[in-house]
Amino acid sequence: MTIVNLVKKINDLEYLTKKQYSWLASNDSNFDSLDFSYIGDFSKYGDYLNLQVYSEHEHHDFQYRMECGI
Repeated sequence: MTIVNLVKKINDLEYLTKKQYSWLASNDSNFDSLDFSYIGDFSKYGDYLNLQVYSEHEHHDFQYRMECGI
């Protein structure tokens, strides 16, 4: 797998570990730290939330469906 493909694959993740975030910062020429939010211990999925992928609407829709049992 080439670095370009790996950068794209990691950029498509909703949550990133510290290791993935660090690697992306070093290898992605378009990396912008404002596209990520550090969430640390608040998530069991990863340390950084990828704001380019995360959708507040989808999150609320999922929560609503869970509460309604849909």
